[in-house]
Amino acid sequence: YAEVLRTEGLSRTFPWWQETFLRDHWADKDFMLHLLLIPFAFGDLLFRAKVASVVFASAAMGVFYLAARALRVPLPSAWALALLVSSSGFLFRLGFTRAWVLGMALALAGTCAIFLKRPRWAFIFAALYPSVHTSFHLLPCIALFHDLVRAKPLLGRRSFRVSAWTLAGVLAGLVVNPFFPNNLHLWWVQTFRVLGMAWGGPENLRIGTELLPRGSAILLRDNLGVFIAMAAAIWLCARARS
Repeated sequence: YAEVLRTEGLSRTFPWWQETFLRDHWADKDFMLHLLLIPFAFGDLLFRAKVASVVFASAAMGVFYLAARALRVPLPSAWALALLVSSSGFLFRLGFTRAWVLGMALALAGTCAIFLKRPRWAFIFAALYPSVHTSFHLLPCIALFHDLVRAKPLLGRRSFRVSAWTLAGVLAGLVVNPFFPNNLHLWWVQTFRVLGMAWGGPENLRIGTELLPRGSAILLRDNLGVFIAMAAAIWLCARARS
């Protein structure tokens, strides 16, 4: 699709999907990814897609390192390396030329801005998110929980300034998207209807099966390092409070 954008330009129709709801409500859910893929949409597309996956994965890990450093996490380089070796599932997904890699980078950057109480940066990252991945609702939720737990009351009232800026960023990103309002319809389908079909739809029409829960043994085996780090963090927090 990045090659289509490069050669034919932006279009509000997608004639290849005539048997889906997108026939009448076309929206590119990975619009920013496809724009960033245009420089790679030449020659051998398969090889260049692999090159792009390395570039995007490296950028995501770079954002993780910078976020950890900005939050003054001790030994950010060690934590970045630990993230790469702690979960085979994460490493497998990181190598995909898919929008969730960029979405993860934006989620990390936005969360860092929220924790640092930088509302304008939170606005920028939140505004970019709707053009990258359909999980853009996560940043306003994170901001809301942050303000509920950590924000200091202003004149006896709790301040939700960071939440307001983050939500405003998401709304702005949705509206300025060239596929508005179809992008909202697509978000509704992907966030709610796909899950509904995966969890309770007919067996012969079940979609989104990758969203179903995995077995406990598989979860532990593929993410052993994550669970060890989480247990260590809980222990350190409990020790600090005692």
